[in-house]
Order: sequence, then structure tokens, then C-alpha cells
Amino acid sequence: VLFCKDTQKPSFGESCPLPQIVYANRGKTTALVSWQPVKATDNDRATVSASPSVTSPHEFTEGSHTVIFTAVDPSQNTKFCHFKVNVQGR
Repeated sequence: VLFCKDTQKPSFGESCPLPQIVYANRGKTTALVSWQPVKATDNDRATVSASPSVTSPHEFTEGSHTVIFTAVDPSQNTKFCHFKVNVQGR
């Protein structure tokens, strides 16, 4: 019996968002932030999840937030992508 073990981690390529500094809407303490879809590729069907569970666009409160995307393939090889969102008051 021949067994082939998948050791290749998924890749986010160029889809991992860059950090963003945004200003809260006038009279509010939140800002709507958008980013391009985050996609992972893998040699064996990776799935991507976000922590916290956010999708674009998302309303963030004032302050600093880190969004972490995790890609996992069926062999449990894992890759992380994260970006910071900093919402500042006016």
C-alpha cells in the first residue's frame, strides 16, 4: 500500500488585505470597512474561515481590530493571513 502525505500548506497569494486606517462617520463611533475577497489555493481544496467571523463590508467600532483568516486543507495543513483595521474618531 502506497500512502502519499500532503505537507503543502495552502496559500493566500496576493489576496491577504493590507492594513487600513479609516475614520468614523461624522457623529458616529463606527466605520464601514471593505476589502477584496480573501481566497486560498491549495493542492487539495482548502477552506477559509475568518476570526472574528466577519465579511466585507463590515462595520468596526473605534479602535484597533485584527482580522485573522485561516486556511485549512483536508490534511490539516494550516496557513494564516491577518490584517489590522484602525478606526479613528473625527
